[in-house]
Amino acid sequence: MKRTKLALQIRESFWFLPSLYGFFAFIAAIASVNVDFHFSTEQLESVFPDLLVANSKLAVTMLSTLTQSILTITTITFSTIMIVLTTFSGQFSPRTLQNFVADRATQRVLAVFIAGFLYNLVTLLLMEGSGNKSLLVTPALSVLSGILCAAFFVFFIHHVAGWVQVNQLINKITRETLSTINRVYKEQSRFSSTEKTELEIDRQDRYVIRAENAGYVAMFDFQKLISLAAQNNTIIHFHIHIGDYVLKDTELLSYQADSRHPETTENQFRQTIKLEPERTSVQDIEFGIQKLVEIALRAISPAINDPHTAINCINRIGTILSELSKQPRRNSTLCDNNGDIRLIIRQRDLDHYLYKGLYQIRHYAREDLSVTVGILQALKLIAETSDPSTRQTVHSFAEYIIEGFDHEVLEDKDQKYLQRTWRDLVQN
Repeated sequence: MKRTKLALQIRESFWFLPSLYGFFAFIAAIASVNVDFHFSTEQLESVFPDLLVANSKLAVTMLSTLTQSILTITTITFSTIMIVLTTFSGQFSPRTLQNFVADRATQRVLAVFIAGFLYNLVTLLLMEGSGNKSLLVTPALSVLSGILCAAFFVFFIHHVAGWVQVNQLINKITRETLSTINRVYKEQSRFSSTEKTELEIDRQDRYVIRAENAGYVAMFDFQKLISLAAQNNTIIHFHIHIGDYVLKDTELLSYQADSRHPETTENQFRQTIKLEPERTSVQDIEFGIQKLVEIALRAISPAINDPHTAINCINRIGTILSELSKQPRRNSTLCDNNGDIRLIIRQRDLDHYLYKGLYQIRHYAREDLSVTVGILQALKLIAETSDPSTRQTVHSFAEYIIEGFDHEVLEDKDQKYLQRTWRDLVQN
């Protein structure tokens, strides 16, 4: 697993980049002042043109102005972020807040503002008592920080304008979920083997790893688990799925080993499973689908009544389900380098993802023909690009969709349109 627990925490943290940029700004402020104080006024004025050299009084005035201006821009930016978060929570889904907060562009903009503010503030403090000395590096970097902050402020306004557009958000969630699918399948394919060996374990002692606290299952470290299983010559059985909510003392996994195996092994096993108070999309495919479902449900609610957005979400859910159907069937067993089975995991099939992705929309759109037709058309696209067994699963689920629709609200033309859509689907 390339994304370790620490790497994930750093990525999701809102303070990491601002702290990192602020640290370098602090170092740059000390270095620039020392460089300027190292050279005399006569040396600077004799080598550089007057346009590039500023006296300390002008530099202090400029630093003071820029410090206040950057702080003002930062305040406006934070206010804008709060507006965006409120919009996401109220109109789309509270789960989509993670997408904006964890967005690298948002964190980088705030980091640049913090760095610019700290550089000018620290430099202003170090410049006290400098007299009428000529300076070069300090005012130049100060002007550069002001230009960068202004440029990033314009970029941030453009960035936020794109984020608050629901189609842009839907597209970002879809791409993130597709990336999760590829990452999870690629991770598991590394440990699949055509020649598998089922180990015969003659040990009676069965050990169970339980959750130390409640939370959502966010990640499995497959590589470390297989390594531990090989070291202990055992097979690990999973009792949970990624995305499950577990309580304290819930069974996470079990394995067999003799009573002489190290006690520290249990802690090592437990550390390979990451529990979080909220779901994340690092390995949780279903979580991305859930975000799209919630946006669709908000869109078809009587308060918003935006079926076009709901259909857009359905199309993107169809894209994700189609990608899942194209992936090779995930084995429930993962092997080590020798082909020995080391992990027995619980897998979810396509029928599960079809249900979780569309059953709520089916329920709340049972009187909306456009949304129901949108579901059937998405299923048609999935069936067209799938193998015969998958098409049978899709057709069976399409019948479930049709049965849940309230046909009494349809006029004759509506009924014909629905039947025509159904025929187009089952002919694939």
